[in-house]
Amino acid sequence: MNYWIWIIGLWSLVSVAQIKTTTFAEIEQLMEQQPRPLLVFFYTDWCSYCELMKQKTFADPKIIQELNENYYVIFFDGESKEPLKWNNQNMAFKKSGLKSGSHQLTTHFAEQKGRVTYPSLVFLDSNFQKVFQQNTYLKASELHALLEVIY
Repeated sequence: MNYWIWIIGLWSLVSVAQIKTTTFAEIEQLMEQQPRPLLVFFYTDWCSYCELMKQKTFADPKIIQELNENYYVIFFDGESKEPLKWNNQNMAFKKSGLKSGSHQLTTHFAEQKGRVTYPSLVFLDSNFQKVFQQNTYLKASELHALLEVIY
């Protein structure tokens, strides 16, 4: 009986662990209190690889631990319609077609060669300068290797 209680307790701890995320609205204050590198995950609701990264890559216990201990993390919908202020500039969704477009913050950080692809991971230093960008799906092992090299 005690064995099963122990197993259920351990399973609940593992399944509850998740990445602590923040927002662009909160990040400047957090950086003032405790500077850290920042990882921004740009995704969309229609991107199957983005969803796979959320379910697999960002659910890996090693990734969760590494990010929670050493990074601030923002998950940002690249097609968000919510306006926000960044670097004293108002940024909002901009249409690029009949039913398409992206948030200006996404194009500011995640654009490469004139376009944004999803998923996009952007690493920023504590001064919000881009250090590295990866525009593709990454397995947990690949992201872990990347985290070891970047900081």
